[in-house]
Amino acid sequence: MSKELPTYEEVYDYYIIQNHRRSDSASYFNMNEGDFRKLLWSLGIRKDKKLSTKNSQETLKDVYGDPIKLKEINEKREATCFERFGAKSNLLSNDPKVNGEATRLEKYGHVHYCNWEKSKKTKFEKYGEYWVNSDKAKQTSLEKYGEIHKNCLQENKEKIKNTQTELYGGYAWNSAELKRKNGTFTTSRPEEGLYSELCNEYGEDNVIREYTDERYKNPYTGYLFNCDFYIKSKDLFIELNKFPTHYIEPFDNSNIEHIKLLEHCKNEPSSWVEEQMVDIWAGTDVLKKSVAEQNKLNWIAIY
Repeated sequence: MSKELPTYEEVYDYYIIQNHRRSDSASYFNMNEGDFRKLLWSLGIRKDKKLSTKNSQETLKDVYGDPIKLKEINEKREATCFERFGAKSNLLSNDPKVNGEATRLEKYGHVHYCNWEKSKKTKFEKYGEYWVNSDKAKQTSLEKYGEIHKNCLQENKEKIKNTQTELYGGYAWNSAELKRKNGTFTTSRPEEGLYSELCNEYGEDNVIREYTDERYKNPYTGYLFNCDFYIKSKDLFIELNKFPTHYIEPFDNSNIEHIKLLEHCKNEPSSWVEEQMVDIWAGTDVLKKSVAEQNKLNWIAIY
């Protein structure tokens, strides 16, 4: 008999409202952290950066007493790795015996934990698609809940509404609307620079920031993605991925260096940026691109 997974409300309350760490939350729900991360992704639950930063600071204080000590430890670890393996991490070494490729090849028949080609073939055989059979997922949800996602149920909408009102002093079904209402959009210098360039090129009335569109939404949850910029006259979606959590280029699961870096971020992250890269660079960014391609959107991502 399969184990019953916690509900959206249970996870949201413990992980977001009570602000427990992901590892602690996984233990609370009797799950390993990898499965809990997948559950968060499937439920569309993301923790606000301020909450994550607060947890990180508390962890540093609990373990090291002084955050500066962590920096010294990381520098010492990287120096030792360079001396032994010629790279800042054994996972980034070119030696198969050092980076684990030889062991994985022996155990799994492939140099990576996941045999991507076999995975693609299996998904195509089972679902007819490589990424996700969104139509089947919607149909299953419709049969179970009468909606394309359980969070579309009125009772769940009310719970979300009450939580947003309690936390942020207002409610909007789409987070972009709430941020626009409260004037709490977070912007960066690159975003301001690109916005200025786009306004000069197309006109201020032709450029929309934090744009949402029914054609551009998460197929798992039904929530609309926020697109950094949208040019009305061109029907052009623009994502500006300059923050380090997006890395310097799109994730490519056929790129060995990308796979090595992803495994490093999963197993031995040296900063919160590398930890977030797992969900953003190799997760949300890939999903957004897939949705844009499936819906044939005029879409670009700038790195």
